[in-house]
Amino acid sequence: MVITNYGDGCFRLQSGEVSVLIDPEGNRLKADLTIFTSADLKESPSHDPSVIRMPGEYEVDGIEVDGVQAMADSGGDKIKTCYLVRMEEIKVAVLGQISLEPSADVYDRLEEPDIVILPIDKQNYLSGELAVKICKQLEPAVIIPSFLKNDTEAKKAFESKSEVQEKFVCKKKDLIVGKQELVILEPKRGT
Repeated sequence: MVITNYGDGCFRLQSGEVSVLIDPEGNRLKADLTIFTSADLKESPSHDPSVIRMPGEYEVDGIEVDGVQAMADSGGDKIKTCYLVRMEEIKVAVLGQISLEPSADVYDRLEEPDIVILPIDKQNYLSGELAVKICKQLEPAVIIPSFLKNDTEAKKAFESKSEVQEKFVCKKKDLIVGKQELVILEPKRGT
């Protein structure tokens, strides 16, 4: 699996010829499956089976997706959803745009992910301390922060000296449970 950060919470998960886009802005990036972690109830629902905007269980091109509503972060006309994406025998939890600790239901449905992508920016999303608490609960092998303004908060919270990488490449056998490696990805802009 190859994970690429496109900035502003947008990531691509690539497994061979199959790819998943998470929270793309606009339609410049293409994928087999597109997932949105925040949906406006006022928008018309998509009838495209390759676009997921709401909680539920889905399977597209062999990619399994389980979405559960982040109740504490949802409100008004907005629904925030956390997802567990299964591809290439790797489970990736995507916490999208949350700013509060998920409920027990969210933790249960995200079931021991190998990789967690979560927003770390204490002004708008999760503080470093809350991100650490969530990751202790989920116990992923790899933690990938999104929405980082700089990597200092994440490195300090996770007590890591991780260097910024262009992309993250892994196989299931590379993911060591209990190790909790922090991986900071440089946003790829202008693509």
